[in-house]
Amino acid sequence: DESRREGRQPRVHPNGFLQLDLKPDTLSTGRHIAKRRLHIFDDSLPRQSVRTSVHDHIFEMSSYVVQGVVLNDTYRVVTDEQGDLEVYQAQEMKCTETNLVPSGRRVKLRLKHTEYVYPGETYHFPALEFHDSRHEGVAVTIMSKHATVANATPRVLVPVVAEPDNSFSREDQDI
Repeated sequence: DESRREGRQPRVHPNGFLQLDLKPDTLSTGRHIAKRRLHIFDDSLPRQSVRTSVHDHIFEMSSYVVQGVVLNDTYRVVTDEQGDLEVYQAQEMKCTETNLVPSGRRVKLRLKHTEYVYPGETYHFPALEFHDSRHEGVAVTIMSKHATVANATPRVLVPVVAEPDNSFSREDQDI
């Protein structure tokens, strides 16, 4: 109820999980107060038609698993003219909406590590590194955003044989 009063509406991320902005973490130390989001991963939620789940963030983050199991795959991205993926940049349009724009850079992925994160555990992830978060069953996490890299743009990897689903709207999903 408080989130609705303060204008923080739940929305569906294009990768098929529910997001809800929470109050900032006032217990954070230092100059930065972490912005937090509740994430609910459930395969029954709507998602974009083209899977583009390997991405990076322009901020450092941590994610505390409340329920379920989260698998965090981390990747090394290698530039390759014959690569099967293209790097797209997420350009902000309005509010929480973005438009994926091709960079012309083709790449291949190399899996570095898969981390299984269980209820009561937290995983941390640096800015500008590529990853994909998967889940087993319904998973619930509290994600905290930390230091942001100035003048950076989030990146998403899209199969070269596909176009990203830029028509998916986070705000217009029936949940």
